[in-house]
Amino acid sequence: MTTDRGTTGYTLDGNDCIVSVFGAWDTFALENDGYRCTSGKVIGTHLFSHIHDNHSATAVRSLLDAARTSMKPVSIQYSCDSPNLARVAEMTMIADEDGTVIVAHHIISEDPIRTSPKTKTILDGGPLRTERPIVKRCTMCMRIDTPNGWRHMSDLEPDYTSDCRVFHAVCDDCIKHLRSGSSRAAV
Repeated sequence: MTTDRGTTGYTLDGNDCIVSVFGAWDTFALENDGYRCTSGKVIGTHLFSHIHDNHSATAVRSLLDAARTSMKPVSIQYSCDSPNLARVAEMTMIADEDGTVIVAHHIISEDPIRTSPKTKTILDGGPLRTERPIVKRCTMCMRIDTPNGWRHMSDLEPDYTSDCRVFHAVCDDCIKHLRSGSSRAAV
């Protein structure tokens, strides 16, 4: 299902601190149990204090560097799931000469998640609990990290993630792809 929720985002200063948010930021945060991500809690904080996976941080850093260096908009599609919705979003970064960057997020599509009701996505950087196994999914190419490497869901057993929590990360292939200057997923 395609949706038009409008554009939501934030502005970073030259030191990557969040100086403002726009769109329905608080509404989107609260609809997704992101009470720690409302405007009053993120404005004035460093962007990378909200990114807990090193690969994801590297991906965002690469995109910010590309936007600031080229002075052209840089866009990438990524997964933006909630516990009940599988979403694809697009992030666009637009840099200004003073180093500020506008980071806009637009939901492209959202569909109900068709997995076990036990599946839970880790939201808003809360502490990881270990009552269920954690599965890493690349936010760019959507592959799952397995003991045999990163695999597409279609290559796995249908219930592979049915009793797991899904943690979003960026796989090594997508990091290499980003470092090569591309803002598209590797696979």
